Amino acid sequence: MVENMTSEIVEEQEFSAEELASVDTIIERYARKPGALIPVLEEIQETIGYLPKSIQRRIAIGLRIPFSEVYGVVTFYSFFTMVPRGRHIPLVRCH
Repeated sequence: MVENMTSEIVEEQEFSAEELASVDTIIERYARKPGALIPVLEEIQETIGYLPKSIQRRIAIGLRIPFSEVYGVVTFYSFFTMVPRGRHIPLVRCH
């Protein structure tokens, strides 16, 4: 339990105050709109680059939905990522 709390604190520290303010602004803009989760996730990922659990918890609290719902959507759709990605994403195509 303490280890999980420590990792969340570290994740929060990865983001600047400006980035966290941007995240909060996005959440507030969608807070009262039904079906807002995916647009919120997309916009936040676009803003900070990825969706770690600490940010997912922030989203769940702000949208007043269960964390499990946020986590479920993030892990279901391949276009969301919980880890930072590099600048260039290689694509492999098989013929």
